[in-house]
Amino acid sequence: DVTKNLPLRSGHLWTEEHEEASTVGDFSTVDAALEAALSPLLDSDRFRRARLFSTTGDVELKLKGAKSKVHSQRPTLAPSGGSAALGGARAATHDRAKAVLLEPSAPFLQRLGVSGPDGKPRAGMSSKLRQIQKFVEVLDRLVTKAPRIEAGPPPNPTRKLRIVDVGCGRAYLTFAAHHHFSAPPGGDGTGLKWEVETTGVELRVDLVDETNRIARDLGAGFEGLSFELSAIGDYLAATDLRSAAADTRGGEPDTRAASAADKGTSEASQTLADAEGAGDLLVLVALHACDTATDDALYCGVRNRADVIVTAPCCHKEVRRQLDAARARAARKAQIGGSQSHPLGDLLRFGTFREREAEMATDVMRALLLEMADYDVQVFEFIGGEHTAKNVMVVGIKRQEARSQSELAALGDRFRALCSLHGVTRQKLATWMEVPIAATANEKEGRSGAAEPGAGGGAARRAVSARKGSGFFPL
Repeated sequence: DVTKNLPLRSGHLWTEEHEEASTVGDFSTVDAALEAALSPLLDSDRFRRARLFSTTGDVELKLKGAKSKVHSQRPTLAPSGGSAALGGARAATHDRAKAVLLEPSAPFLQRLGVSGPDGKPRAGMSSKLRQIQKFVEVLDRLVTKAPRIEAGPPPNPTRKLRIVDVGCGRAYLTFAAHHHFSAPPGGDGTGLKWEVETTGVELRVDLVDETNRIARDLGAGFEGLSFELSAIGDYLAATDLRSAAADTRGGEPDTRAASAADKGTSEASQTLADAEGAGDLLVLVALHACDTATDDALYCGVRNRADVIVTAPCCHKEVRRQLDAARARAARKAQIGGSQSHPLGDLLRFGTFREREAEMATDVMRALLLEMADYDVQVFEFIGGEHTAKNVMVVGIKRQEARSQSELAALGDRFRALCSLHGVTRQKLATWMEVPIAATANEKEGRSGAAEPGAGGGAARRAVSARKGSGFFPL
């Protein structure tokens, strides 16, 4: 059992700790704290010994029958400077600062109105600050654990990192990502020096003007950050991200990976690694892009062979409308007689659950399609629901080794089964990747195999490769 007396600015805090419970009290003077702490102990038969720790000395009380003995000795908590208000004693703080990758007093956060010079969030911005900090933590982990980073250091210790944030809004996260990876070598936890180029894409002209102005005003460390006025689709149609990165190095885009994708798994994988370069990383971010805009962004990442794709989907309207229609059709057939209701009928009776089911089904479809494009997929809540309702993150990490044809065919079958269950006949990312939702004639006849990988991943890989060679993202 331990009783501690800790100095506070306005008084003293004592804590009593034992096996059954812990008790805390706050008092204006040391005497009041000691009286409150020790009196019940002396009156209790449970305690025979007590020890008081302070920065000026320790006091031990021993009880033996009706007799008591007090012994004083040198302090266990020796003075070590501290503030004058505490008489030179060591300050014992309780609110320890949490280690974060992004300091809340960062100048860009102040310019964006998130926090003040003291690092405290401005009114109504606490949740936004926590979202920004958590996003940086997630992105740091994804980038530093990307397979091409973990494979080993490049000959040149400086790596080029290109970040594209589509639908960036007021660019809180765009500034945060650029700031974090522009830190001095090792500041991001990798020990690497990054040459960072970040582009934010936004449709609202006032936000683009404002964020470009803030980036210019911030100066050093933000030279590589810029914002472009464009709809997501228009920007992606006009931009080849890998070529843009090559142009900044004075080189030419390498299309060998595209032409090699049909030559076999091992050759395509090796050529892809050569084409992308040992030191460059491409990260595509699309948070809260509405409905099928998330699919547009995902396909941009797939088509440009982004190393990391980070999305937080929003407004799953495309699948929700089809799910509602499928449920209505099943209900009409059941009323006519002879037909059973939808297999998920009871689950879909309630609008709230239909919305959640549409969200989950949509994002699982996207995950399967990303896996067909040789990505490893993670789906997780990146922050608590009290900060934002749209807190599910779908992440794709580009694989070093391409999946086999049999794996791709199995993924295609699972994708189509999921679509069939939910009455989905169209899905935007599947359209981009040319993955049919209905089984092909060959598959219906049971003739899909190694020689005919089906309409799933094999066709998707060829479609992405064919479009990649053109340097154009058709919309």
